Amino acid sequence: MSELLTGVPPFVHADPVDTYKAILRGFELMEWPEFMNEMSKSLICKFCRTKPIHRLGYGNMEYARKDDWFKGFDFEAFRDRKMRPPIIPKLRNLIDTRNFEKVSSEDNFSSEEDCSDWDFNF
Repeated sequence: MSELLTGVPPFVHADPVDTYKAILRGFELMEWPEFMNEMSKSLICKFCRTKPIHRLGYGNMEYARKDDWFKGFDFEAFRDRKMRPPIIPKLRNLIDTRNFEKVSSEDNFSSEEDCSDWDFNF
């Protein structure tokens, strides 16, 4: 949810050790973007509590749906596919791709041997 609201993963750092440290600190001590409101931050923290039994929605998702962040959201219309989307892209035809970013057609994925010493038992 944090990534959907901000456009970036919540614990991204150039140094993997810094990423790891940020994850251990958790969302409560995270530096939030200025544009993110308190209600959004609160909901994310409720979903990400350390102990699963303390997380919002644990055992009953209805508790999560009743959070103030979802106030006014029509879950029934959403479930029944009757909700009108907030943005309807304009299309010239069924194969119009103007609304998507241009991506290089070259395959940049490495297929070299993994020499990172990653510990799969970590």
